Amino acid sequence: MSSLAKEVADSLKQGDHLRHRHQCLRAVVTAAVLVVLLVVPARRPTKPVSAKLTFVLANPVAHGARLGAAVVEALGGVTVNLVGDTRLADAPLSRGMYHFPSLTVRSFGPSLSPAHLWRALGLRRRTVLKATHYQGLSQIYLEVLFVLQAVRYDFAHSWVSSLPKDHLWLADFDRPAYCRPLIWQAKKLGRKTATLVHGSPNQNYLPPVADQVLVWGDSQLRWFRAASPQSHCHVVGRPEIRKSVAPAPPRRLRVMHSMERLSETERESLVRLCAAATGWGLKCSIRPHPSLSGADLDDDWKAIAGTFRIEDGSDFWESLIPGDIVVGINSTALIDALTIGVPALTLADPERELPCDLDNLREASIPLRAALLRFEREPALKRSGADIFTHPGLLELAPLLVAATGTKAAGLVRDTVAGMVA
Repeated sequence: MSSLAKEVADSLKQGDHLRHRHQCLRAVVTAAVLVVLLVVPARRPTKPVSAKLTFVLANPVAHGARLGAAVVEALGGVTVNLVGDTRLADAPLSRGMYHFPSLTVRSFGPSLSPAHLWRALGLRRRTVLKATHYQGLSQIYLEVLFVLQAVRYDFAHSWVSSLPKDHLWLADFDRPAYCRPLIWQAKKLGRKTATLVHGSPNQNYLPPVADQVLVWGDSQLRWFRAASPQSHCHVVGRPEIRKSVAPAPPRRLRVMHSMERLSETERESLVRLCAAATGWGLKCSIRPHPSLSGADLDDDWKAIAGTFRIEDGSDFWESLIPGDIVVGINSTALIDALTIGVPALTLADPERELPCDLDNLREASIPLRAALLRFEREPALKRSGADIFTHPGLLELAPLLVAATGTKAAGLVRDTVAGMVA
């Protein structure tokens, strides 16, 4: 097996494609479209110009678009090639963006040539693919995805080779299937590479493909140094966060769902907390994961939701107001809320594996979780009211998780990148 064939196969183990439905139908349609594209005269895709750096966005919508815009603005004095799937990008961000196809045949258009497909099929002959190694993928869909991804690695090699050797390749998250071909080819060809941290990191971030990692704060810095000592890390904060919420007495409890399956104690803790909060006069709501609706919640989460309001998919950051309390298990929205100034806690069991930032939040949430476990035996706790949410450790935790936001973080990003491209 060649190193490139293995890399293409490995890159498919992480990404949104693992959750695709109707995979057999997708595979058949993709194969048919490939045949059509091969009879259409190929057009050379527009490659990035010779700027100081290329910034590759895996997710140019919602939070990803906000992060991308903040980084580009922070680098105002540096010429930046912004790369993403222009079909999916938010409108303001897509202007001036270079299109690099995502892992769907509709994204390729007439840039695909018979030579690309022939080289991809050649790589397929030099590797072993078993769907059992790819959770959620059928064999037929895996075969089609490998061909598409091999073509994307081919494109990436051409793009990286066309730019100067001192060019910096920066990604918002370098391990998923979208960004990985460009960062891997850049690193293999001896270019400078770096990645931002798109969310609270877990094992999916390891090992980083890029040589350098731009982290939120000391918590992530220590985590990456322990888990990936070969990576060079820089603390830059979160330039995309420009909002703060003033302290206020609790008025609304918002429970964050993140597609996790709850243990019995986690379920009971959330049920008790919601019942107590209702008794204290707080309004309660459940916010499903952005990819789901209230009807998609499993039985445990439906039991927690009860008669509470199911929140819509509106912008979470914009929806945060004074008086909010955000609680969940494994949602990075907890870190977002805490950074903005809203009290946030996790009721995750001690044995649950959490991303590094949430693991720190779990320690600060111990008093609340312990109180809920004793709730029925200690009636005084029921009368404590919403003061149960206050804990001095939360105030000390926020700057440990995110060193800076807004303008200050933008300055850290600018200085760090300037040092890389110098």
